[in-house]
Amino acid sequence: TRSRFILPVKGKRVSLVVCPFLSDAFIQASFQILFRHFSASEIRLQYDCVLSLLPLGSSSGMVIDVGYECTSIYTVGYGVVDLIHSVCR
Repeated sequence: TRSRFILPVKGKRVSLVVCPFLSDAFIQASFQILFRHFSASEIRLQYDCVLSLLPLGSSSGMVIDVGYECTSIYTVGYGVVDLIHSVCR
């Protein structure tokens, strides 16, 4: 038999960490699943590029995310992602 790790979310706060280039429809669907199916009490949306600056003690900087299929470059100023000057290729 396979054992499963089940983390109860009902009535708890959840942080949803996403890429800034994800569609609003995907994020809305994720929120609906977490609220309706898992009964989360609160959901906080966090961008991965902002969270990667926190261990450095900064809320501003340039984040370069080198992935398998694409590389993303984000500019973050005081915790806000500047999508106009960010690139995903």
